[in-house]
Amino acid sequence: ALLRRAAAHSPALPPRALRVDAAASCDYCEGQGVAESCRLAAEALGVDGECAAHEARTFDAAADADFYDLILCVDGSSAADVLKEICVFDIVERSSRSTLVRRLGEFGARGKVKYADLDVDDALYGNMGGQDEVDAAMAAAEDMADMCAGVVAWLETLADGGDGDNDGVTTSLRERVAAALGELPETQWLVPPMLQSSNPSADVSRATNAAASAPDSGREFDWGSL
Repeated sequence: ALLRRAAAHSPALPPRALRVDAAASCDYCEGQGVAESCRLAAEALGVDGECAAHEARTFDAAADADFYDLILCVDGSSAADVLKEICVFDIVERSSRSTLVRRLGEFGARGKVKYADLDVDDALYGNMGGQDEVDAAMAAAEDMADMCAGVVAWLETLADGGDGDNDGVTTSLRERVAAALGELPETQWLVPPMLQSSNPSADVSRATNAAASAPDSGREFDWGSL
């Protein structure tokens, strides 16, 4: 909701230029609604209109990585969970979907990518309850509002520079986002070694065999064994 609001107020992005959705990296909250502390924080920021109908869903690597052009994770833990799922497809299909995954905290004010380890604090961690949880949710929401504004500002710079290249060829915003993501530094500690561009000699066949033998239900295997 914060990202949608920031995009809606952008003069550089076409109306409804972005399709935004939210998903959990783990399935323990599947089907649940918005926690009361988070609803109060959303209300304070004026984005509570979607809370009543919200039902949490779990990230679907096959569908989401194919449909969306950018996957933003609130912290390193969720980014690692998401990448663990996506990298299976990258290894087997020799694709580069892992480049879609970035941490929301990388985007600072005015769209300058900070490349810093900036995780959004989990207001619900520890089940504090009461006013402490409400305060934590409000602080996290304010941080995310700033980060979402940074994402939109970053997209604005891409939209503004997309009239054409040196040959006069016009590119779409989606194409420019893909190109820009491909140029960002890799999150080395999250991406398995065989998918890191700095390790071109890695033996992909071992990873492919391991991915192929992983259970379909969880699509998980021990990356450290490769």
